[in-house]
Amino acid sequence: MTREGLQRLAGATAPGLFVLLWSTGFIGAKGAMPHAEPMTFLLLRFVIATGLLAGFAFQTAGLVTTGASNSALITGLYVVFTPLMAAAVARHGVGPATLAGTAIAF
Repeated sequence: MTREGLQRLAGATAPGLFVLLWSTGFIGAKGAMPHAEPMTFLLLRFVIATGLLAGFAFQTAGLVTTGASNSALITGLYVVFTPLMAAAVARHGVGPATLAGTAIAF
């Protein structure tokens, strides 16, 4: 697909993706409200968003010093590192389904 075709596709799908993400936020908020105070929920939501944006910023800044292939490798390894970190930090057991999924993804 040409660059122009990709730009048209992105322009056509971006509004729908925005509406999907925006509207599912209400579903998540409704499900969380019985379990948390509104300000606590907002704080947690903004902390998560800040973490995601910081991760994206660091990855984008890292492209200045490394190539796209190294960046993609590191990003792909998140699938492997996440269960390992969950086991080590949160003392969360890694079951056979998680191990199988990690092996397939790797």
